[in-house]
Amino acid sequence: MKKLEALRGIGLDSAWLVEMEHLGWRRFSNWREVGGSVCLGGTPYDSGEMEREQGISKAGNALLRRRLIELAWLWLRYQPRSDITIW
Repeated sequence: MKKLEALRGIGLDSAWLVEMEHLGWRRFSNWREVGGSVCLGGTPYDSGEMEREQGISKAGNALLRRRLIELAWLWLRYQPRSDITIW
């Protein structure tokens, strides 16, 4: 939790929520597992001939999902020159 708090734009409440609700009890192998665990992945639709993306799923922990989206925007604001922001 101390590492999260050390980042600009992340306070104690956000760090605690991410640590206890998401990272504290799971191990992830890749980014797809992280996104899927809070339903930030896509929702595909495939009916034979037609394939399309339906957007982001709304299942999962809504509070955590909202906080992670807020933290992503704060990252862009407070870390504008970081490698991931430039990417």
